[in-house]
Amino acid sequence: MGDKKPAKLFWTHLPSRKDGKEKDGVIKLKVPSQTHVWRHTDEDGSVNNSPYYFRKVTGDFECTVKVAAKMQTWLDQCGILLQEKRGIYTKVSLEYHEPPTDNGTLRNYACCYVHPEEWQFERSLSPYPGQFHRGDPKYSYEQMDKGCNKVWLKLSRLEGYIEANYSLDGEEWKELKAAKFSDAETLSIGIFGASPGGDQIGFKSSFENFEVVEDEDISDSEEYDDEEEEEEEEEEEEEREEGEEGEEGEEGEEGEEEEEEEEGEEPLSEEEEYEEEEDYDEEISQGDLSDLANGRGGDLQGIMGMESESNFEVFDDASVSESE
Repeated sequence: MGDKKPAKLFWTHLPSRKDGKEKDGVIKLKVPSQTHVWRHTDEDGSVNNSPYYFRKVTGDFECTVKVAAKMQTWLDQCGILLQEKRGIYTKVSLEYHEPPTDNGTLRNYACCYVHPEEWQFERSLSPYPGQFHRGDPKYSYEQMDKGCNKVWLKLSRLEGYIEANYSLDGEEWKELKAAKFSDAETLSIGIFGASPGGDQIGFKSSFENFEVVEDEDISDSEEYDDEEEEEEEEEEEEEREEGEEGEEGEEGEEGEEEEEEEEGEEPLSEEEEYEEEEDYDEEISQGDLSDLANGRGGDLQGIMGMESESNFEVFDDASVSESE
């Protein structure tokens, strides 16, 4: 199997050429203010201007990244963005806002938001759990501990459904959301940052170990596992066959030994045979013979040592096949 060419990644709305460069597996990005993943109003139309580092992906996949950010303005956010086209997207991100459906201290949250096609041109400001001070069923979230400004994020797609997870250590994952999203064959997947809160500050963010594992890569690993299982089964079959051959060899040796023993017995002379027959005849008394003549005492031929049908073991085909 030849090496597959790596997918090309592209930046859009990158604020500066100094940003977005990868070094030692870390991509650093300064997110400018007044940037939106998607914003639509009748007055202003649609806005989609957040920095986005993405690639195309076809079919099922799994995307993971570790994000860290020093966010200080309401609705600052960064993370993974999956997009069919502008306004049809799913994001899983680290975000900064007040407690959902309530006013209070701004905190960091691990969030997932699914924005389907039917909502593409509905009135949409920068959505978040506490928007309009009511819960949004398309939005799932978990509040981070005070001071926690980094999190591992994972977004998976399987047959049109997405699953979003987060982790505080990169090992133990917790589910944020699972939902139906887009039947499109090809989507865009990547990392983003947005600061729609109206401030002029923006924020700094970093993305570490950004990775997209496609379904083909997963399938290749499964095929490798299947090949290993087949090899193990073949080895077990060979061992069984060798064992059967060994048993047949032992049986053959026993048969040869019996034949050798039979061959080793000296044949009786004519006189010895005659004497044995004479001894056997003497065992049958005259009374026994008279009983036989009157129909008593059973089969004359059987008693006289003649072979009868009752002396044979009869096997049908079934019994033979079972014994074999």
